[in-house]
Amino acid sequence: MSKYAKDNGFQSFGRSRLSAVKKSDIKKFYNTMVDERMLKVSTMDSIHNVLHQVFGLAVDDNFIRTNPTDNMLKELKQSHNFEVEKRKALTVPEQELFINFLKNSEQYNHWYPVFAVMLGTGMRVGETVGLRWCDIDFDENLISVNHTLVCYNKGDGNGCSFAVNTPKSKAGERTQPRN
Repeated sequence: MSKYAKDNGFQSFGRSRLSAVKKSDIKKFYNTMVDERMLKVSTMDSIHNVLHQVFGLAVDDNFIRTNPTDNMLKELKQSHNFEVEKRKALTVPEQELFINFLKNSEQYNHWYPVFAVMLGTGMRVGETVGLRWCDIDFDENLISVNHTLVCYNKGDGNGCSFAVNTPKSKAGERTQPRN
């Protein structure tokens, strides 16, 4: 086992049988990552998402009965007083101010069409930048949202790669009125 694994609490469950991993092991690992490695809440969200999916698959495949990561991120956030500022939508006057700034700025006016589509339709960034001409019906004023463009960090410091994915859920596939 590597020194890094020992230092980060992996010895508590990294080499254990799947059925032996307990919530207390996950809790110790999460606390070690935050307290000793000083990881931020967004990083812990990513780590938790991976672990939760892996243990969820083990539950689905009947290797274990319960997912030891259930509610652990919530507990971590509460115990460490992580406060994530709640996002709020721009008000209509703020949207107008922003869109007028883009429209009238020599430096930023190339962004106007992108933000106009996003503000006018409520589409997400990945949905908007993934649009193709065939997704837009100019006769009916409709935009078909059926995929997203995702950027993946290569992890080797050499930029990123792109992939076209389907929306996260069937509800994400929709036909959007075009403004």
